[in-house]
Amino acid sequence: MSVFGTRLARKHKLHWSLEFTRRAGPFLATLFKGQRIFCCQYFCQLLLCIGVCCAQLAQAQAPNIIFIVLDDQGVGEQQWYPTESDISLRTAGVNDPIQTPTIFRLAQEGVRFTNYYSPAPLCSPARVGILTGRYPHEFGITSALPHYSERGLPPGTSTIASLLQQTAGYKTKHIGKWHIGSAKPEHFPTNFGFDSSLVTYSYPTTWGYRYKGNTFVTDNDLAGAHVVDANKHLAEVLTDSAIDFIEEAGAGSQPYFLNLWY
Repeated sequence: MSVFGTRLARKHKLHWSLEFTRRAGPFLATLFKGQRIFCCQYFCQLLLCIGVCCAQLAQAQAPNIIFIVLDDQGVGEQQWYPTESDISLRTAGVNDPIQTPTIFRLAQEGVRFTNYYSPAPLCSPARVGILTGRYPHEFGITSALPHYSERGLPPGTSTIASLLQQTAGYKTKHIGKWHIGSAKPEHFPTNFGFDSSLVTYSYPTTWGYRYKGNTFVTDNDLAGAHVVDANKHLAEVLTDSAIDFIEEAGAGSQPYFLNLWY
């Protein structure tokens, strides 16, 4: 995450704006017209988190959106403790036991939400709630799906990606962990509003090589699962792919949505 943030910051300045709360109404009303959003508490929090970091929205333009999820991050695994109410004057010291300077900078210069509710306390159902805005038990997903499970989101289910793609003309991509259906091609991201995807498919567990030599599935090509770079850490592969997409999409005229799940 810190590597991604540092490299990204060199070319892109992130501006966080609470103008979202005042100006986003017409944009969101158009985006979700006619859609049933049951899990509003969680979905709206996601939209708020997305919106406050997009200054473009304040000018009534469609913002570029980068949504990052960190898997299995502990409550105290960053350079400040979440219960600190004000870190605006805090200095990230070199003697801090955990060094996450880029995440610290985002928290210090941006907006932090310290009271966030998830529709589930574990992986697969929580991700279903994030993507769809609906309760995961509606789809029968209430626990972490093993890689061999033939269950997943029903093809054609509306997600934030499909709404952005179809209603607002977004270029969309998913990179990284998926975990809501990986045994059948129809359960992969390109069936849920993503133009393209690079999904982490397997995790070698040989001691000393964990998180290297991972296999990935491009789009929904299960038969073509492949290793991107055997010498790179999983986070490096995902970061490099994300930066490539941002630079490519940023050169075009479409707004883009990147769903980056480490």
